[in-house]
Amino acid sequence: MGRSIGCADSFLAGSLGGWVMDITTQEILAITAGHVVLGQRYGQLDALPYHESGQTIMQPADPDFEETLTEAERVLKTAHMKSEQCGFMNPKLEHYRLEAQTHVNKLKLLGAQRIFGTVLHGGVDIVTGSEDSNRRMFKDYGIISSLAARVGDCAYGFLGTPLTLANGQTSVYEGQEVFKSFTRSSGQTDGKVNGIHLDTNMSCRLLKQPQAEITHEWIAIGENNGPMSAPGDSGALLMNVDDYVVGMVIGGMTNTWVENRQRFFNNITIFTPAEQLLKWMKEDLGRDVVFGA
Repeated sequence: MGRSIGCADSFLAGSLGGWVMDITTQEILAITAGHVVLGQRYGQLDALPYHESGQTIMQPADPDFEETLTEAERVLKTAHMKSEQCGFMNPKLEHYRLEAQTHVNKLKLLGAQRIFGTVLHGGVDIVTGSEDSNRRMFKDYGIISSLAARVGDCAYGFLGTPLTLANGQTSVYEGQEVFKSFTRSSGQTDGKVNGIHLDTNMSCRLLKQPQAEITHEWIAIGENNGPMSAPGDSGALLMNVDDYVVGMVIGGMTNTWVENRQRFFNNITIFTPAEQLLKWMKEDLGRDVVFGA
């Protein structure tokens, strides 16, 4: 869970949430936020709804891989200069240089093998909730058919936490203690579900000409009002203490206010309940799926 993913040749990176399984076919599919698989279309949409499929997904995402490779090449250049100054005769410096060269070579080899899979369904829309017809929700999820060799694999040669398997999904409720699965930007964090639905304009960041489209979303607050998510964490799963999926992160914001001349703030994580995601997958794909694999 939580590995960096993004469309090929895209500046945008998000997080692989985890895995869902088709009950009928036993096929294992990857899930993330819909806007993560928009790629270069992020911020360029004319209107909603928008759906697309067939995009090639890379893991790690292009910007993250390029940053890693650039840093490795910088380290190699420094090591080469230091070793060269000693005529390549200092055993410690030469060992360091050869290690740096090996690391760069390994990254370049992995770079050609980063294809994770293909988007089966990805999109964004504004819809009414399944349980409350008066509540508007931002529908933002993507399903990826991963290559057979990549099913269950989130690191593929890159350091990180091992794959975490979910036990299934559960209902969301006010005060529920949750943790965010390990993600590319902020690692693993803890918090609680807030019972107040946030009025927010989630679509404004996706459109060429933003419009006032308010939706009402579930939110979680980080422990001690600390940040529970950061840019690039979209797609991450929120889990309860028993490793059941509560929801999926689709955004976040910092909320500030003043009382008695004192400034307060909350770092808000916006998410969609897991049970709502499964209902949408049934409607859009005709598949009965469950979280975990």
